[in-house]
Amino acid sequence: MSFSSFLATLSRRSGVRIALYNYFALALTAIFAIATARLIGPSARGSVSGVLAWWALLAEVGSLGIAFSLTYYLAKGDPYPPTRAAADWLLRRQVAATSLFGALIFTLLPSQLQVLGILYALTLPLAFISSYRLAELLGLGRLRDWNQARTACALLPPIAGLTAALVAPRAGPVLIGYGIGSLGGTVIAAAKLASVDRFSASVPIAGRRLLSYGVRTAVTGVLSSSNRYLDIAIMTIVLPSVSVGLYASAVALSAILLPFGRAIAASASSRLPALSTSAQQAATWHYYRQSAAICLLTGLAGALLARPLVAIALGNSYRGATTATAILFPAAAVLALIEVGSAVSRGRNRPSQPTVAQLLGLLITAFGIIPAVKAFGIAGAAWVSLASYVTTLFALLLMTHRADRRANAS
Repeated sequence: MSFSSFLATLSRRSGVRIALYNYFALALTAIFAIATARLIGPSARGSVSGVLAWWALLAEVGSLGIAFSLTYYLAKGDPYPPTRAAADWLLRRQVAATSLFGALIFTLLPSQLQVLGILYALTLPLAFISSYRLAELLGLGRLRDWNQARTACALLPPIAGLTAALVAPRAGPVLIGYGIGSLGGTVIAAAKLASVDRFSASVPIAGRRLLSYGVRTAVTGVLSSSNRYLDIAIMTIVLPSVSVGLYASAVALSAILLPFGRAIAASASSRLPALSTSAQQAATWHYYRQSAAICLLTGLAGALLARPLVAIALGNSYRGATTATAILFPAAAVLALIEVGSAVSRGRNRPSQPTVAQLLGLLITAFGIIPAVKAFGIAGAAWVSLASYVTTLFALLLMTHRADRRANAS
């Protein structure tokens, strides 16, 4: 198949299917999250968001990038049974240590979140198992199964959380519902994979190879998650839960833009490793152009419509989130482009590029969030997020362009 034919097939089939699944999952996730927020109010919403933000950071730190490594090596054509057995060998060594570490970290949160956080930390193993299984499906090119499993993993937690809120509209029951939903998503992701031989003499060697690539990539994942969740995590410490709930709801509304980037990023992760160097270069800028044309326009539209969106979706109790929502829509558009760029770098075996870019953005978030929040409230946090994402994207584009130019010169 020629490269032009590949791009046409990708656009008509894989890209469209992935985008539809992503939009279906995210639209329903947003509906369930908004309905839950209406039921429990901004204060309880802030407590739930704070725990989930810290949980997401811990899950990324503890993942060691093995999911990215699985996708990369399987997409390159590595034999499946030994590679999966090596990943499972690593998984067993992750679970206990990360859960214990997570429980200890949650003891540092404000007292009203400590018990909720420690209990929810027990669900961290589910995050690792589901991410491994999804990575295997993606690396094997089983996009239909990957779409279905990923949709289940995305939808079941908010569905269970909303159900719990209907029964008992408090933060604790909602988090229990999220945990039950995570278990259901993990079971579905595992069921999508056929059973394979889990025993291989090369498991320790293959495991070390997966870990070597994974750790390099994990740094990028940790920095990316920090850029995405660190603002809410820090705000749980310095602001009342009501303010955190308003800001988290604004983030949830703006997240409607992320499926564009995730759809193209998924295609890049599974397609780029098998292409030649010249074809990778052409595909890289195709992915960027495709995502930029959609994300930036929708981000601008979301910013202009922020006031009616907040009023319709969240209600009068969340009016304080209007300004933050208007700022976060363009920020979410840039974040979608960052996801594309990071996936492209991983697919081209350049995991250090997004690491450096994400580090620059993280520094802006880490040092800017507290002064901005104290001076401008949650709108200040939104401006810091936008500045962080723009810096990250600019650095990523610059490094990709320079690397391509050096490759062409040689």
